[in-house]
Amino acid sequence: MVDDRFNKIDDAIQRLAIVAGDLSKMLAVHEHRIAYQEKSSENIVASMEKRRAEVDNVLKDVYSTMRIEINSLRESATAQHNEQNAKIHEIQKTMWKAVGAVTILSWASPFLFKMILP
Repeated sequence: MVDDRFNKIDDAIQRLAIVAGDLSKMLAVHEHRIAYQEKSSENIVASMEKRRAEVDNVLKDVYSTMRIEINSLRESATAQHNEQNAKIHEIQKTMWKAVGAVTILSWASPFLFKMILP
């Protein structure tokens, strides 16, 4: 009876040893998987950081190009504006000269007709 109990206890201990061995194998596999996942996560984060830096550089280039183009367009528009203003000013001067000449002629025409036609 005592031997029977010892045999059962020995059996239970052997089974527990097998289960403990299996558990340690499972833990080793899970630790390996977790380490692999952490390594993959670190690679993904590094890749994302690299891509973010590349995008930042591309955006800086785009913004720089846009600023250069905007400044060029602004300078071109300002030059065209000044040129148009100069032309308008010349046309206004000519118009006022013509208005002045017509005014003087209309004011002086009665006197001239009296001098020409006695």
